[in-house]
Amino acid sequence: MNRSGVRIRRLSPDEWAAYREIRLAALAESPDAFGSSLERSRQYTEEIWRDRLTTAVTFAAEREADRRLLGIASGLPTAIAGTAALIGMWVAPEARRQGIGEALVQRVIAWALEAGVSRLELEVTVGNDRAERLYARCEFARAEQATWHSPEDGHRTITMARAVGKPFNPR
Repeated sequence: MNRSGVRIRRLSPDEWAAYREIRLAALAESPDAFGSSLERSRQYTEEIWRDRLTTAVTFAAEREADRRLLGIASGLPTAIAGTAALIGMWVAPEARRQGIGEALVQRVIAWALEAGVSRLELEVTVGNDRAERLYARCEFARAEQATWHSPEDGHRTITMARAVGKPFNPR
């Protein structure tokens, strides 16, 4: 996929250092948007970063001109059969409002379809209206209750979900 010189691609475990850099940038810029903390993530070892790229399928928006990562989103199978989670979604401030967030979400949806997942869920921080609008444009709707995640440390979230197999109708 190409949006103004940006391509969406999957990160491999060997790219753990680049993933670490963008994930730490996300936690520093938007600390309230994630259930994790910058301080805790800074302590992760190379093994942990590699494992995160093995356990979840992580896609990055990469600027083709200089290969700089501008955004990330991951898909993670859950313990509930047929369900996966969209996690860790973030786009750098200078790259927002260019369709990159939607492209990342759509790539995770495509991964879920390829993986045979029928339901994709996500958690959005209460008050993060911009993110909630993005997810709604990608046909996620508020769910009644979380089925895969319990907020920690007072991090309040809203669960959103969508069927994976249904056709996407961009608004």
